[in-house]
Amino acid sequence: MKTILAVVPDSPLKDEFISLLVEDFVVITTDNTVKALSTVYECLEDISAVLIDLAIEQINGFSFIRAMNEEPLYASIPVIAMSDHLPEERDMQVFELGYSDLLTPPGLRQHVVRRINNAIRAKDSYTYSEMQEMLRQLPSNIFLKDAEGKYVFSTQYWNHLRQDGKHWTIRGKTDMDIRKDKENAKKAMEADQEIIRTGKGTDYVIEENVDGVKEYLELIKRPVFDKKGNVTGIIALINNVTEHELLKQELEKRSDGTDGRTS
Repeated sequence: MKTILAVVPDSPLKDEFISLLVEDFVVITTDNTVKALSTVYECLEDISAVLIDLAIEQINGFSFIRAMNEEPLYASIPVIAMSDHLPEERDMQVFELGYSDLLTPPGLRQHVVRRINNAIRAKDSYTYSEMQEMLRQLPSNIFLKDAEGKYVFSTQYWNHLRQDGKHWTIRGKTDMDIRKDKENAKKAMEADQEIIRTGKGTDYVIEENVDGVKEYLELIKRPVFDKKGNVTGIIALINNVTEHELLKQELEKRSDGTDGRTS
């Protein structure tokens, strides 16, 4: 169950909203924003969302949402305002300030739970997109596959992939679906199956000759485990090691030539 932090003093509002949430979430409560920020910091990995009494925020000059917005560590946690009255014109500023939603009575449990979960998913999606953009700045390619060997995401699309159309995506596809070099595609899928079967990672270098471009790619693959120790997928890194491999080959040729002359 997801954990929700509710920042609300003892009141009918607290009783109403907490009673709606306890069946679907673990609910931590506090009555002031100082304790709330301390709780977010201490339980950062556990808290999925924060619900806060709008009246408290208005009295404190929206200090809580401002503090949450200023700390990058909290970017993935949606803050949802709660009010004991139907929205008024002045209440609409919550969205400009960065709140994910505004919950007001009357509240049906399924409706409230759905809106909270939607806010969590929206924040997760936004943070995920930001992370992808940052990872694209790296020279390496990071990708994730599920337990069936299908791609979940990839930070870069390299020239050895067969891309169809402007809106082409790697998601849901296997190496045989997208690789121009079928021999290396088969090798990749065999390596993946072995990782899924044994739970052990592998490192190897492949040679790619696609569209007249020769590259050497180093693949570092590791299994992804769930909390029960089951392999649920593969996370991997691709490094372009062409320069290193060509230099290695050149040194080996020189070494072989020297040996031949002295023998």
